[in-house]
Amino acid sequence: MPPTVFLGHRADEGPWTARDRELAEALAIYEASLCPGCSQPLSETLDPDREGWYEVHVETCAACRAKALDKTEDEPGALVTVLPDPSYVKRS
Repeated sequence: MPPTVFLGHRADEGPWTARDRELAEALAIYEASLCPGCSQPLSETLDPDREGWYEVHVETCAACRAKALDKTEDEPGALVTVLPDPSYVKRS
C-alpha cells in the first residue's frame, strides 16, 4: 500500500507517487538512524558522554514465554501461533 493511502490522503491504490517515494525514503533513513539492538537513536547511544544514562526495564510477555516453552516449533514445517486459551480463568 502506498504511504499516502495509508495516511488517508488518497482514495486509490494506484502507482506510487513522488510523495509516496519520499515518505518511504524518509522512513528508511529514520530506521537506519536507530540502534538495531535497542531502537534508541544512534546519535545518542554512541555518544560516550551518555554512558550510564540508560536503565533496563524487563517485562515478560506471557504469550512469548508460552511460545518459547513450546517444543513443537522445533519440528520441520511447524508454524507456531499464540492464541488466548478460551478455558483460562483469571486469577484474582
